[in-house]
Amino acid sequence: MRIRRRDAGKVAVLEAAGQLAGAADQRQFHDTIRGLVAEGRLEVLIDLSRLTRLNSTGLGALVAGYHTVARAGGRLKLCAVNDRIDSILAGSGLYSVFEVFRTEEEALVAFARPRV
Repeated sequence: MRIRRRDAGKVAVLEAAGQLAGAADQRQFHDTIRGLVAEGRLEVLIDLSRLTRLNSTGLGALVAGYHTVARAGGRLKLCAVNDRIDSILAGSGLYSVFEVFRTEEEALVAFARPRV
């Protein structure tokens, strides 16, 4: 897996490419999330448009990342989910956990809204 980070204002955008499917990928992903939290970056958007494979280990990494950010008082959202990853998220019931947006722009607008 490759993770490219860039900032869009107060939101850290992580572009995940390749696969999130093994222990090494899981570790890399969670280390990246923990690093953001340690920096005080608590608004995190994961762009999944270039993710080609996601399995149960990868799903676990996404959920663990979500909880890491939430426990620190932040928010983690997903965007640009391709059809393959969409079916995995839907089948696992994780659409009830994550806020998922069609585009990065839509997600950034959602981050700008006040929390409820």
